[in-house]
Amino acid sequence: MNELAIDAQLNPTAFTEMEMLIGQLPQVHTNDVLVMDRGYNCYWFYALLCSLGIKFIIRSQTNHKPVQKFIKSNKGVMSPLLKDLLN
Repeated sequence: MNELAIDAQLNPTAFTEMEMLIGQLPQVHTNDVLVMDRGYNCYWFYALLCSLGIKFIIRSQTNHKPVQKFIKSNKGVMSPLLKDLLN
């Protein structure tokens, strides 16, 4: 966004994007927000990010169950809802 690279990583083609992202999580700071595309929509990943206290935004389709619950809840913040879904 501001043309400043925070961190970079090169891996063999056998690594998936998810594996590379998980390897980068130690670089995420308290006030950072991860912004990801819908390829990262999975409950275990939500749980991992929540357990690490990482704030995140993930693009998703509206037929994804957590998104449907969020829309019906009329809440402005999804993280407490996610905690309920993941417990």
